[in-house]
Amino acid sequence: MRGFLSAISDDNPFANQLLLDIERAVLDVGKEAEEYQNALKSRMDSALKSHGAKLEFNQNMHASTYNLTFRKLLSYEILWAVKEIDNASFLLFLSEKHALVSPEEVKETRSSLRRQYEQTLSMINYWTNTERVHKTFEMNKKIFLSHDVLMLKVRSKSAPKITVHRSNELEKNTKERLIELYGETG
Repeated sequence: MRGFLSAISDDNPFANQLLLDIERAVLDVGKEAEEYQNALKSRMDSALKSHGAKLEFNQNMHASTYNLTFRKLLSYEILWAVKEIDNASFLLFLSEKHALVSPEEVKETRSSLRRQYEQTLSMINYWTNTERVHKTFEMNKKIFLSHDVLMLKVRSKSAPKITVHRSNELEKNTKERLIELYGETG
């Protein structure tokens, strides 16, 4: 990860793009798990109400709490995604325990959430650092390089400061050359 972040600081556009893609994918994983939780809670409430029962949730339902500190913003975003997946898994456990969802749905949903999370984390393997420009495009072909990232219009929230440009902006001659090659809007 250190080499990857160093490449971002050196303005490697593929590393910049991949960090943005990973950040978005992590947020999507957390959001999907949260949406599933909300839908499952609604289904649970409906099923329990139809039987004249209810299930109360309290703050002490989880076994442990921890105070964590990370150096990178992305680490916190990954943690929140894991938390949402854990909450969804806990609701699945309760739902299955009370016969509100089938064991097949539980297995399929857990597997789907886990697979999406693992795929998101494995995205880091798409990037290959190389000093040769012609090899860079070939070796990083799984990364779709957007015009906005190339022109430094969009960056990941967790990206380190680019050290080769002042205030994360392209030098005028570099920007003009990129516009000449790729156009103003891509």
